[in-house]
Amino acid sequence: MRFTGGIGVVVGGGLVLAGGVVGLLLAQTGALPQGGETDTDTPEVPSLTPGDTAEGELTTRSPYNPNSGSRYQRFRVEIPAGDVVTFELNTGFPGVLALYDERGNQMVTAQEGRPGTGCYRCSRHERNPVMTYRSTEGGVYDLTVSAEEADEFGPVRVETDTMSLDSDDRIVPEEAFPAWFDGDRTRLGFDVDTAGYYRVDLEAAHDIVALVANPGSSNPIERRAGADGRLSLYAWFDEGEQELALKDYGYRPPVPGIVTLEAHAVDTDAPAPADREATLRDGETTGFLQSDERVAYTLELDEASAVAIVVQASEFSPEVQLEGEQITLSAGPDWRTEDAIIEDAFPAGEYQLELAASQGTGGRYTVDVVTRAYDDDGDADLEPGVALQGRRHGERDSVHALVIEEAGHYIIDMESNDFDTYLTLTGDDVHIENDDGGEQYNARIHALLEPGEYEVVAGAFGQRERGAYTLEATAETLGDVDALRGPASLGDGESVAAVVPSGERNEHTVVIPESGEYRIELDAADFHAEMLLSGEGVEAYAPEGVTSVTRTPVMEESLEAGEYQLRVYPLVREEGGAYQLDISR
Repeated sequence: MRFTGGIGVVVGGGLVLAGGVVGLLLAQTGALPQGGETDTDTPEVPSLTPGDTAEGELTTRSPYNPNSGSRYQRFRVEIPAGDVVTFELNTGFPGVLALYDERGNQMVTAQEGRPGTGCYRCSRHERNPVMTYRSTEGGVYDLTVSAEEADEFGPVRVETDTMSLDSDDRIVPEEAFPAWFDGDRTRLGFDVDTAGYYRVDLEAAHDIVALVANPGSSNPIERRAGADGRLSLYAWFDEGEQELALKDYGYRPPVPGIVTLEAHAVDTDAPAPADREATLRDGETTGFLQSDERVAYTLELDEASAVAIVVQASEFSPEVQLEGEQITLSAGPDWRTEDAIIEDAFPAGEYQLELAASQGTGGRYTVDVVTRAYDDDGDADLEPGVALQGRRHGERDSVHALVIEEAGHYIIDMESNDFDTYLTLTGDDVHIENDDGGEQYNARIHALLEPGEYEVVAGAFGQRERGAYTLEATAETLGDVDALRGPASLGDGESVAAVVPSGERNEHTVVIPESGEYRIELDAADFHAEMLLSGEGVEAYAPEGVTSVTRTPVMEESLEAGEYQLRVYPLVREEGGAYQLDISR
């Protein structure tokens, strides 16, 4: 064995793991190996001065640990009170570090590939366990180096670094501040000369540390370190002696170590959180978002308005949500500008705008609001022949009264280029719903309506869909409703014009006076049609086959004299409309 002096270089920062770890050289005892078998007399234990580097080799002649079956090597280390020493082990095999006090009690240990080693997410090819220990009282300690497995041997190298920490020191803005995190919760003093927003940067060797600003207040600000052990926290601090706190994120046993903090005053004229304007108005509102904070504003509209809200932030990616009057809209960073934009028309009312950071920790932002009057027919009455221009907001459907003065065949259309429309018609024993009865994703209802008052609900297939739409009711053919459905019976040589309402079917009795070959033709201008003829031992379909989609099905059958039932219905249930029916020989 040999060891040399030199200034150590720490890689991976200072991490520790208190208590025993299964598979370490001490196994379950947590005590320094005693009286193990050796092939030679126990050699004198060499000293390792913090800040130096020691080298050696594990061989079959090294001291034997009966607890794990591995060989180990010891170094004696003297650590002054308050000093922090970091040990890093370099080996060609998975190695273990452990530190014991003068009574043989294990103080800290580190093992490759486990939390607290500096290799928390490393591959099996990285053999650099890192261990950090702070001596509160000072003393002489034994450092042991061993392999995880009993049959692994080879050179070992231990590099060390040392640092003195004064627990009475306080954080001062613009100065780096090293602190000891005890693995549970550590409070740190922070002297603030000028009240304002501050950015506190933290650097640790692992990602299981969280920083808390104003921990004793009713509204503490907390942020967890990223995978690289770094974080930046933005928070408001009043003038005077303030506090920061470090806390672990649930690992047991806890992982102590050194962290470095640095606080910087933020140059901004944004108001303090308590002084923010609660109500948004036309124009620009400036603010500052603290880490993991959600800021709420009120937007009041005295009349239906077209509103454009643009949130800009250079230090985080903004996301906003506007809610009120049964409307909920949200927006994240636009892929072109990185701004969060809500632009739509809204009915009069009170709305809540909530702002947060989808990515990033916080910082300055501006909310720019522009409103203008908007002519929205809203829930106005629907008159036949008069188109309404409306706008759907979030989950809110528009409800329109429809007064029918003359019976007849009416068509109700709802069209939009912005969303998938959905119509509902109710009243006077009528209930019809339609999604795609019109072109593309537009809704259309064919209805035979008696005089009376009906209700039309203009909605969307998806609850949160929104955008502009046109709604119109058209009187297609006026007349007796029963007559418009077509005659109850018809015979050879007759031609019938009829209407089938959306989602329904018509039935006709076909009277065949004498046996023969007959041709039944259906011409449906408004829908994809299907016919079913049954009776006198015959059951025939047109068109034949489920893949045959047509508006003009034809049926040619050899029929005996008698009566048959002919059903006419849309192939797509939601469709309907007018059709022409002809029977000939």
